[in-house]
Amino acid sequence: MVSQEEEAVNLKPVDKISYNIFFKKFNDKYGDTLIKEQKQLISVYLTSDSDSRTSLRLFLESEVGRLKEAISNAI
Repeated sequence: MVSQEEEAVNLKPVDKISYNIFFKKFNDKYGDTLIKEQKQLISVYLTSDSDSRTSLRLFLESEVGRLKEAISNAI
């Protein structure tokens, strides 16, 4: 198995053109099918710092709270 450190070293930075092409294709395919929260999750995941992912953790904690509340209201 490859350790996380070795895997991170093998990753190459993505240039702005590739990044924009990816998002255009992604939005063309999934733009109308994902709900706002799903889009927001993907955005936070892609832009979070790869080492600590603090912003992702905070977002997920708030989403879990929101989902628990929604389930409680539905019951």
